[in-house]
Amino acid sequence: MLTRTRGLILLALATSCAQPVSWMTVRDTVEQAFSIDVPRGWKAQGGLLRKGPLDPRVQIDMASPDGRIVMRVGDWAVPPFTVPTGQMERLGFTEGKVYAPGHPPTATIIARYRSGLDFAAFYARVRFAKTCQTFEPKSQKSIDPIFSPAREGAMTTTAGEAVYRCVQNGQEKMAYTYAESGLYQANGWRTGTSATC
Repeated sequence: MLTRTRGLILLALATSCAQPVSWMTVRDTVEQAFSIDVPRGWKAQGGLLRKGPLDPRVQIDMASPDGRIVMRVGDWAVPPFTVPTGQMERLGFTEGKVYAPGHPPTATIIARYRSGLDFAAFYARVRFAKTCQTFEPKSQKSIDPIFSPAREGAMTTTAGEAVYRCVQNGQEKMAYTYAESGLYQANGWRTGTSATC
């Protein structure tokens, strides 16, 4: 599944050079649960982190040898979410609060659902706005999901990408974020993110 990130890596590479790419396989350094292909010579670290028995999270940070491309796939800090209901709000479970149902409990954050496009834009602002002295949107669009098929029914998956102009320490860069968001009928939602700057 994670070998599909090649397309995102190639997009990042295309903005900086036109050299042919050879690949190497890197193993999950946390649990050895998976492997990912990255361009040869890149630094890569991360893996699967379990925040709870039902809350596995993936994060892989990669950097090109010259440091011009920094990429993250997934984010350990992004939790699963639960869509608020009227009953939950009456019980005090309002947006932004922790909700831990079940046994064993799985902590989620109460939040209205955001599509892949909305989450990509939101994540980009949170991840890059503090490190960029200038942070301006260039484009945002909904696209077909890469990792999960778009479908209706028990789960709906949407995807989106957001591109921003970022000036960091006087140097012009591009910040790119791709996100998938899945909405489950049981009022939960989970995102997957990829960010490059």
